[in-house]
Amino acid sequence: MGADGVVDMNINIPVAIAIGLFVQTAGVVWWASNIDNRVAHLEARVVNEGRVIRLEVQMAGIKEALLRIENMVATLAAGIEPASGSEEPS
Repeated sequence: MGADGVVDMNINIPVAIAIGLFVQTAGVVWWASNIDNRVAHLEARVVNEGRVIRLEVQMAGIKEALLRIENMVATLAAGIEPASGSEEPS
């Protein structure tokens, strides 16, 4: 205790400990920024994969529709006889 009744707290921090704490704090900040970048990259990847899945589903629907159209055209073509060259109905 000091002369006026107040506790004297003379804290001396060694330079090596102060530098160590600074380096560790800087490392934690750097690590956290790397994690943030990785999360942002993965979020963008998930969005793109969702788009690809939607496109695959749409392409499957288009393929089915095209097959139905091809089948209808083939059915119609089989039912129509080719017209003879110069004869036209009167």
